[in-house]
Amino acid sequence: MRNPLLIIVAGVAGAAAGIIAPRLLGPSEAAAPATAPIAAPAPVATDPRVASIERQLRGVEQQLQAQQLRTQAQEVQPSAPRSEDLPELRAERERQAEVEHEAILARHRLESRDPRWASEREQTLSDQLAQAAGKTDMTVLAIDCRIQSCVARLQWPDRDAARAHLVALLDETAVVGCARRVQFPSTGAVPYQAEMYLECPHAP
Repeated sequence: MRNPLLIIVAGVAGAAAGIIAPRLLGPSEAAAPATAPIAAPAPVATDPRVASIERQLRGVEQQLQAQQLRTQAQEVQPSAPRSEDLPELRAERERQAEVEHEAILARHRLESRDPRWASEREQTLSDQLAQAAGKTDMTVLAIDCRIQSCVARLQWPDRDAARAHLVALLDETAVVGCARRVQFPSTGAVPYQAEMYLECPHAP
C-alpha cells in the first residue's frame, strides 16, 4: 500500500510542473533576442504659422465657393434692370437738375453789382472762354458778373456738340478760381444755348 502523503506530494509536484512547463523556453527560443514592444509615434508639434496659413487657405476656399454659388445664381436668374437706368427716372433727375440750376441763376440776378470787381472778372472770363471757343465750335454770347457770381451764356450748333465740349469748357475755365456749374436744358433747339454759373471769391 502506497503512502498517502507521497501520493499528495507527487500530485502537487505534477500540478506545479504542468503550470510552470509552458513558461520554460527551449534552446532555440532562449537564443532569440527579446523583441521590445512597438511604441506609439510621438505627436508632431504643429508650427503656429503653418496653422495660421491653413486657416487662411480654408477661408479663401470658402470665399471662392460662395462667389461661385453667387455667379451660378446670377447666370440662372435674369438680371433685373437697375432703377437708375429706367428712362422715366432719368428724365425726372434731369428735370430736377434744371429746376435747381434755374434757382441758382435767379439768385444770381438778384445780386447787386460791384462795378470794378464785376468788370475785371468779366474780362478774365471772356479771355478764358475765348480760348475754349477757339478749340471747339462754341460761341460766347454774354458774360454777366455781379458781386460774387457770374453767368456766361454759351452757344453750340446742337446739344450733342455742347455735351462733347463740356470737358474742354471746364478745363479752360479752371484757372479763374471759381466754382463752376453748367446745366444743358432738355431741348432740341438749334442752335443750342446753355448758361454756365460761376461762383467766385470776391477780393476786398
